[in-house]
Amino acid sequence: MGFRFNLQRVLDMRKESADQAGRRFEETQRACEHMRAVLRDELDAYFAEREIFNDASRVSAFAQLTSLDRALEARKRRLLEVMTALKEVESDLRLAEQALLLARRDLKAVENLRERRATEWTRAQEEKERKFLDEMTTLRHARKA
Repeated sequence: MGFRFNLQRVLDMRKESADQAGRRFEETQRACEHMRAVLRDELDAYFAEREIFNDASRVSAFAQLTSLDRALEARKRRLLEVMTALKEVESDLRLAEQALLLARRDLKAVENLRERRATEWTRAQEEKERKFLDEMTTLRHARKA
């Protein structure tokens, strides 16, 4: 009969929890990267529209200026929305990272306990074997005498 860890179910649950936290962290990381890419795209579009607006204002295309100004204002609002969403996702990322660290810490604690108990069990088995061998040796010597 080999070593049997009486908290194996707890260890398995901690492993699953750490795996879930890792998946959640990776998912949130991808969402964060996506939002950063959206923000870069929105900034690029804003600066391109701003350049068009500046060019139109230089040639005194007043008819175009009004619609371009409205488009720029809409782009600014979109930028603010994206920046707000990015902040929320970054906050979620920090929370997911903390949850992952806690799950890994909890898992490590149970793994360390399992390792200690396995070592203790091995030592106890070795001690039992040593006592048995000593007994056998004593019995053999007693028969010869």
